[in-house]
Amino acid sequence: MPIEKDYYNLVEKPNYLKHILYGDTDSIFIQIPDNSDNVYDKIRKMNKVLTDVNNLIVDYTKNELMVRCGYNPDRCETNFKGEMLIDSILFIDVKKSYAYKQIAAEADVNENNELVGGKIFKEPIIVKRSTLGLKGDTIALTKDIMSDIINVSFDDTLSKSEKLKTVYKNLGDFNRKFKEAISNLNISYIGSPVRWQKKDYVIYGMKLYNAIVEPVFQYLSPGYSVQCKFNSLSKIKSLGIDIPIEKMNMFVFPAELDVEKTNAMLKKYEIEIDVETQWSKVFNTVCERLLNNLK
Repeated sequence: MPIEKDYYNLVEKPNYLKHILYGDTDSIFIQIPDNSDNVYDKIRKMNKVLTDVNNLIVDYTKNELMVRCGYNPDRCETNFKGEMLIDSILFIDVKKSYAYKQIAAEADVNENNELVGGKIFKEPIIVKRSTLGLKGDTIALTKDIMSDIINVSFDDTLSKSEKLKTVYKNLGDFNRKFKEAISNLNISYIGSPVRWQKKDYVIYGMKLYNAIVEPVFQYLSPGYSVQCKFNSLSKIKSLGIDIPIEKMNMFVFPAELDVEKTNAMLKKYEIEIDVETQWSKVFNTVCERLLNNLK
């Protein structure tokens, strides 16, 4: 639930609270202007903001919200914990999808610049949240592309134009790796992880592999689906298996396969990987959003 803008107009508050970037019921991201290189000063400022935010929310909840709702204000208790200190953050237009460069976690310091809680990272770490390569069905190559775009986005040594040039160059390299993986049938790198369960196209693709190569798939078996072209429907129909080959555009490979034997069977039944369509699966809409964000 986003923080309502009107809420911040109810009470007096420091200027930095106008820099709320994102909020929901359990977290708030706040932009604190700070160009210094002293991480200890940053931690002090973060904890000061944390105190101000807590006081602001407690004051509003006790004196405004709970009174209107008919609750006893004495039963109000809230506390926001400062879990991380971020150098920069990247949001994309998908719910709760973001990445950030974190420089400290749950940190607190004393007057002598000694760390009394949490930790400071010697090198910032890049943290990804939600759909940014974390889903189990994300293609391995897609994860590499996402990570690369995010890492380049947070590279402070590059200008905006240099970041774009770097990303486009790397995309060319990834595309070459993609084509090499197809040539070598390194399907686990470029295919979508799937499992024999409720999706018909997965079951049909696995049944077809069982029929033309070897019977390795059964219920709940894992595999990798790839966009393919079936150039000889008559040859596949001659196998007599119950699949709607006219409607199929997917083939499923096992995690481990005999490359030579599989290649021979693909040629025999005139099945080829649809390079253009499969690349669109690899370089998906999340990758495009990350690239557009960089632009």
